[in-house]
Amino acid sequence: MTRTTGFAAFAAITLLPSIALAQDYGNDFDRPGGPTGGFELEYIGTENKTRSYFGGDINLMQRGLSAGAVTLGFDLGVDATFDLSKGDDRYAFFGAIVVDPGFGEIAVGAPRSIGSVLIDRPTFAGNQARDRDLEAVFPPMSDSLAKSRQVQSFGARYESTSGAVRYGASLQKLDGLDGMFLQAGAEYSFGQGAVEGVLEKRTNTDGLNLPVGVSGSAQQVDYALYLGHQDGATDTTGVQAGVGYAVSDSLRVGGDFGLRQTPTDESIYYGASAAYSFDSGVFAQIGVSDGNDTRVMWDASIGFDF
Repeated sequence: MTRTTGFAAFAAITLLPSIALAQDYGNDFDRPGGPTGGFELEYIGTENKTRSYFGGDINLMQRGLSAGAVTLGFDLGVDATFDLSKGDDRYAFFGAIVVDPGFGEIAVGAPRSIGSVLIDRPTFAGNQARDRDLEAVFPPMSDSLAKSRQVQSFGARYESTSGAVRYGASLQKLDGLDGMFLQAGAEYSFGQGAVEGVLEKRTNTDGLNLPVGVSGSAQQVDYALYLGHQDGATDTTGVQAGVGYAVSDSLRVGGDFGLRQTPTDESIYYGASAAYSFDSGVFAQIGVSDGNDTRVMWDASIGFDF
């Protein structure tokens, strides 16, 4: 897929939320999920170069079309990041028919993996470029590889809930890549927080990948702690921790720490950020990050969440 085609496809899918909200599906079609996601334009600079990114992660989930004892629906989504300076573009598209026979949802076609559905690791210090340094440490790998290599994934996902526990499994095949990706994971919600984890196996390699984390909030403080290990490709272990404080209903300040270890190398990252959110869903953010083997990196961004 060319850069122009990728932009066009991304733009087309970004229109889906407004189309879905305007479309009348009839009285039998419930839309509890609706469109979710956001867009962001980010400017990143170091002492000797600058870079600009534009991207978004958008999902449209529709449920509730009755077919006898079975409930039908569909998922559509896109996860894209366009490097406006260097041309290192990354994007992946998702779409699946969803069937609920009464014991959970089964998505078939090109669904997101169960890991992408359950794991909600925050972007490190709000900085997309710095977050790429840690991304490989925190599987699941399947959707990340589909995005970085711009290849289509195919497969199936099962998802269900039992009380405060949300769990599921998925199987994916990436076009042009050997092997299949198998995942199983769960999330336990408590009060204003959640604990989540996913186990991932690529069938044509040895080793397992595992991210596990906890995140939540308590009054004006929010927190996140994630541990990751992957030895399906390289033996890498990492930690990401972050804490934020709501100065007001609109202004949040926070700090982040990251660690990435291999048998021969160790990288440490730390960062700080401030974000201001408007009632309309528009937000603005600034941040700075550094590390033991990297340069100071500044970033500023503006975006829209819905």
